[in-house]
Amino acid sequence: MVVSKANHSYTFTMVKKPIAMLLLFIIIPCLYADTSDVSYHWKYLESILGYDAYMTSILNAQPITESERLFGKLQQEIENCDISEDLKILAKARSAIALGRRYAELNENHTTKSLAMIATVELLLTSAHDVHASSIMIDTLGVHLESLRYLATGKLSHGLGTARAIDRLYKENPNDISSIMLKADKLLYAPAIGGGNPKEALVLFSKAWNSIQSLSVCTWDRFTIIGGLGSALHKAKDTRALDYITYARTLYTGDPVINDLYDMLVGKE
Repeated sequence: MVVSKANHSYTFTMVKKPIAMLLLFIIIPCLYADTSDVSYHWKYLESILGYDAYMTSILNAQPITESERLFGKLQQEIENCDISEDLKILAKARSAIALGRRYAELNENHTTKSLAMIATVELLLTSAHDVHASSIMIDTLGVHLESLRYLATGKLSHGLGTARAIDRLYKENPNDISSIMLKADKLLYAPAIGGGNPKEALVLFSKAWNSIQSLSVCTWDRFTIIGGLGSALHKAKDTRALDYITYARTLYTGDPVINDLYDMLVGKE
């Protein structure tokens, strides 16, 4: 999640209506907005050795010491990777944000470490500006950084700042997958007084899902889209929500919001 303090990510019975589920995943999103111009800028991260393993450790809620070990190893892999300097900086910043969120979400007191990740990201984003990295990628990380500040400090000003930054990012980049995801997440979880609108969230998550049928995205972003779509369907009292939540849990198993929703939906069957 971005605005709320919850983070989001079955044991799926593989023989359970597989054909129906396939049709479900094709038909639902096609009812919504055109996706022909949707773009995505982060796929290169999966080509960096160790990035997928690191994100898996985060999203499967593995012991924090393991994520820290993989994070340190990943920084060296990024440095050695045959990509441009701007992409290296952005890759490091995104990995630091992920670890910072993990620190902030732990029950143990990891505030100091989370704040250290915030400082690291701030320096990296300054460097990204200096080397003229993609403005939309910098702005996207800026939203996540403000959200991390809110998670780490609990200050309302950072929560409000996150919401404003999301609105600005989406207004300027309405056909970018990352912008769509952030806006949909805000619409789904923010209170109505703060701009929440679950119906609009469902439209955007559906647009994102429809887009990634032809546009390849990183597995962790696919997870966010699938889990978000399932959550939005649940808020719409649509029984198909369980299929998407179940699917999300085939990708990662450490998200408490997705896990709790899955347990609740399974219990109703």
